[in-house]
Amino acid sequence: MAKKSLRVSGYGLEIRKPYSSRAQDGSFKVCIEDIKKETDRYLSGAQESGVYSVAGMCIELNITRQTLDAWRDGYFAAEDVHDDAVTRNEELADCIEMGLLHI
Repeated sequence: MAKKSLRVSGYGLEIRKPYSSRAQDGSFKVCIEDIKKETDRYLSGAQESGVYSVAGMCIELNITRQTLDAWRDGYFAAEDVHDDAVTRNEELADCIEMGLLHI
């Protein structure tokens, strides 16, 4: 029996999602740079006001808390969490962890 190939969460997407861009193979992939840019924007504003919150970060990123939790765990889409063919996206998880350091 052939071993099933694994896909890193956020890569090989069939449809465009927020924070994704076209990959060279024609599929879509997560754009960590865009997420980092929005996270940095949130942190700059939070630093000025002295108020940091998970809700504020979700609002800045225009995502739900469920999505933020999935990203923090390294999964770009919630359905990837329970898919054995999808592996954790370390770069995505690290990006979110860095954004949450002050919260």
